[in-house]
Amino acid sequence: MGKVDYPIRIQGEFAESDLIANVVVGNYNGTNVFLRDVATVNDTIRETKLVAKIEGNRGMTMFVQKMSGANSVQICREVDKEIQKLQKDLPPDIRIEKIFDTSEFIQGSINNLTETLMYAGLFVVLVVLFFLGRWRATLIVILTIPISLLVAFVYIFLTGSSINIISLSSLSIAIGMVVDDAIVVLENITKHIERGSRPREAAIYATNEVWLAVIVTTLTVVAVFLPLTFVKGLTGVLFSQLGWIVSITIIMSTIAAITLTPTLSELLLRLRPIREDAPAWTWDGSVHKFLGWLDNFYVKTLSWVLHHKKFVIAAALVVFIGSMALFKFIGTEFMPAADESQVTATVELQTGTRVTETEKIADRIDSIVMKQIPEVTLVSMTAGTDDSGGFSSLFGESGTHVISFTFKLLGVEDRDRSSEEVAEEIRQIIAPMPEVINYSVLSESGGMGAMGGGNTVDIEIYGYDITQTNILAEQLAERVKRSPVQQTSISAATSQSLNFRSSLTRTSSCVTG
Repeated sequence: MGKVDYPIRIQGEFAESDLIANVVVGNYNGTNVFLRDVATVNDTIRETKLVAKIEGNRGMTMFVQKMSGANSVQICREVDKEIQKLQKDLPPDIRIEKIFDTSEFIQGSINNLTETLMYAGLFVVLVVLFFLGRWRATLIVILTIPISLLVAFVYIFLTGSSINIISLSSLSIAIGMVVDDAIVVLENITKHIERGSRPREAAIYATNEVWLAVIVTTLTVVAVFLPLTFVKGLTGVLFSQLGWIVSITIIMSTIAAITLTPTLSELLLRLRPIREDAPAWTWDGSVHKFLGWLDNFYVKTLSWVLHHKKFVIAAALVVFIGSMALFKFIGTEFMPAADESQVTATVELQTGTRVTETEKIADRIDSIVMKQIPEVTLVSMTAGTDDSGGFSSLFGESGTHVISFTFKLLGVEDRDRSSEEVAEEIRQIIAPMPEVINYSVLSESGGMGAMGGGNTVDIEIYGYDITQTNILAEQLAERVKRSPVQQTSISAATSQSLNFRSSLTRTSSCVTG
């Protein structure tokens, strides 16, 4: 209007579909052109562009994402309770299946570490009983374990931390150390008693002889683990709790060794001299004699070592240098892979493929996998995309030509093959299909290993000439496919799946990976 443009927005909705046909879309020779003149307007159902199937049946996928800082296990428990409530009100032909539960891997890891912790405590008891041969002495050592470990749980409670993989791993490391000081003190007390001292005098003088060495030994261990508490960044998040728990537990074990252990020794130990004529089936007649022979053997070995100092030092240097040389033969990674009993796959067809055709390919892959791979217990498939993009579009490509699979496997203890071996067989199923343009099959890594990212390498070539960059991309693709590194994954992929992309740019030519 005049020299100014005014944006005008009219809010309104069509009450009937027939009104859409009368919308004016143009003017020709003074005559209005209506939408009905150039198009057919039908009141019908929108064309399906997204298909989701679970175990071959039509379904829908719902994702529950926790807030940052929330407890994964607690959230999953609450979700399970709500699912059970919902299932009661649903029709009998509709059921809810859990496709992926992050708490299962967490709980399984914690249960394994808890079991390891219990076995460690049991073996500590057996070792102490074997070498000391006194059940009363073994009981004294056993009592120092829970006292030292309970202090670690007090620290976890006061700091608001949780029982997780790091904290339980810390306790597994510490449980073998907490008895060291107690065994040193107890063994010296036992020696005094065997030489004729009364338990009270033995506890006083024996502890006084070794308390300084015990404290120094503890401080050397603390000097290794305590610096982990000062590390920043992601490494600090992972290992700060390890440093604190091990340090606190070891310090408490030392305090217990020089206070509680002599007190219990005075109350529980009894004067019992070693019988040299004891029967062979007793501890005095078997284990004690074996330990005596071992002492004599060690004395002779030590005497030989002291008379051959140069040879011993040279042998130690050779072993050290040889061990360091092995580093170049050992691979490195951020976190070790963990079998999470799940495999995911993304399959791309020709761009523009209708979702009905994409669904047929997905059903074919689904049926072959279920027939050939007994380890797969549940298959969840999503093909296509909706107008709003969907959840999958946040993490990768989406479109009517893209298929996403989630294969749930049997538990690790119920199958002979790893998830990576199952993933490799799935690759062999997908690779020969002519309709497949690109695909990716990954065995899921849980826990900390998931932070390491995927197992693909993307190489992008930039240059001024698209023809030259395409030639370079093809040559580089051929060289990579001949590389022995990760040969299994590369041989199962097409040249397109190596993600070589060439594009025109105004920068200098470079290769990044």
